[in-house]
Amino acid sequence: MFLLTLQPILFGLMLSVPLILTFGTVNASAIDTLYVSSRGAGLEDGSSKRNALPVRRLSRTLEAQSGDLRVLFARGTHRIKHAIVIPPERAGFRTILEGVGRATIDGGERHLSRNARPRTTAIELGTGNVEVRNLTFINVGHCIRARQMADVNDVAIEAITAKNVHMCIVASPRPGKTAHNWSVNRLKIRGYSKAGLRFAGKGARNIKLTNLSLDGKGGAQETVCHVGGIQLKAGVQNVQVSDARIRNNVGHCGSKYQQGDGIEVDDKKGVPRNLSFNRIRIQNSADGGFDLKGKNIKLTDVRVTDGRAQKYAFRFWNYDTYECTGCRARGAKVATVFMRDSRVLFKASSLSKKRGTPFCKAEGKGPSELIERAGSTLKRKTGCRKK
Repeated sequence: MFLLTLQPILFGLMLSVPLILTFGTVNASAIDTLYVSSRGAGLEDGSSKRNALPVRRLSRTLEAQSGDLRVLFARGTHRIKHAIVIPPERAGFRTILEGVGRATIDGGERHLSRNARPRTTAIELGTGNVEVRNLTFINVGHCIRARQMADVNDVAIEAITAKNVHMCIVASPRPGKTAHNWSVNRLKIRGYSKAGLRFAGKGARNIKLTNLSLDGKGGAQETVCHVGGIQLKAGVQNVQVSDARIRNNVGHCGSKYQQGDGIEVDDKKGVPRNLSFNRIRIQNSADGGFDLKGKNIKLTDVRVTDGRAQKYAFRFWNYDTYECTGCRARGAKVATVFMRDSRVLFKASSLSKKRGTPFCKAEGKGPSELIERAGSTLKRKTGCRKK
């Protein structure tokens, strides 16, 4: 008998699957299980439901655990004062964090003013090869956050619900560090004060986000000025977002320019590249439904509908590699499309404007060009030029 480790690749995610081979027969070995409850039970060693480990001791216990591990959170509310940390010592091992029934992690930050710094991260990742699923997060600064000074690769997040958070999913590695091969599926957030999801940095790449429902309204924490449903910044690469509903991203900016984007792509500290957005619906963003500053960006079957606050449906900046296929928009307060030194190709798209507002507004040093292909019905047939 000997131990063989296979590493299949699924959507860029490597999973170590130990198999025991005996006389030509293959049987999957059991992964160790650690049971966790809010206050603990029995011997409090995590060996069974009746001997559940109290959640306050989970981080310290993980430091001492080797081998692949599944952590089961019991049904009910787990109140925390400090982050549950997946420590660097678990590098090379698979870690699964899973809720049983309705397992909720409560960070206690019910009200957070927009000038305050969030105190509580629910799950902090100091290494990768982690799966998090079937958990609810409430009243936290961050639901799941990768350490900036660590390599946190191969992370799968699924069936997560969150309410009243600052930012839910965050990976923004510092230079030289990585956050590769992340997938987020079936995420529902109601009420975030800064962002639903944020990925930033050249080390963040190969990210797949699917089946998202993001509503910025509904939390007790005060919204900051620059709020966004999904924020992709500072050189992030190879991101696919599919099947998302995003609404109510309205920042509190006082007398300053009103901010708030459904999806924001920003190039201040590095140009984001190779991004695709498929089957996205956005409503009521204070600035833009899509606010894009990046290269090789493709939008397919996206729809931006008006809301009270929304200034623009689409904002395209600085680059000539934007493509929009099957795009729909019904106008906005200032203009349907904003362009600055950019070029956009629309195919099979239908965009309209509000009465009394321009279809397209352009700024910048040089002309911007809006190109219409067969099958599109845009209200403006000529290029969008700086006035």
